[in-house]
Amino acid sequence: MISIKTKYGCAVVLELACSEHSLVSIKALAERCSVPKKYLEQLLNALRKAGIVESVRGKDGGYKLAKSASDISVLDIAHVLEHRLSFSDSYSGGSVLLDFWKSVDKSMETSFNRTVQSLVEKKKEHDKCLNFCI
Repeated sequence: MISIKTKYGCAVVLELACSEHSLVSIKALAERCSVPKKYLEQLLNALRKAGIVESVRGKDGGYKLAKSASDISVLDIAHVLEHRLSFSDSYSGGSVLLDFWKSVDKSMETSFNRTVQSLVEKKKEHDKCLNFCI
C-alpha cells in the first residue's frame, strides 16, 4: 500500500518543481503542502539521501530539486519513501494469486511511472482554469 509518506513526498517534490530552481524553506514547504514540519524534515532527509532534493544551509537556505523534474518519477519518490512497494513479495496465497499480485505490481509501476514534470504541467493547466461557485 502507498502510505501518506509517499503522498506528502509527492506534494513536496511537486512544490519544489513548481518553484523553478529557487530555494524553498522547510517552513514554507510545510505550510504550502500541509505537512507537519517535523515529519517533513524526515521526508526531506530521505529524499536528499536519494539525490532527489538538495539542501542549502544558512539564513537564506532551503530546498530545491537535485535534478530536473523530467528526470524524477512518482515511482522514484515511492521507492525512496516506502519500505515495501510490492504486493507480490512475501506471502501471496499460492501460484494463482502470485500471478495476480504480480499483475497488480506491474499496473502500479506503470501508473507511477509519471514524471514530476508531467505533474507540473498538469498543475499549471489546472491553475489556469477559473473556478466559479454560485
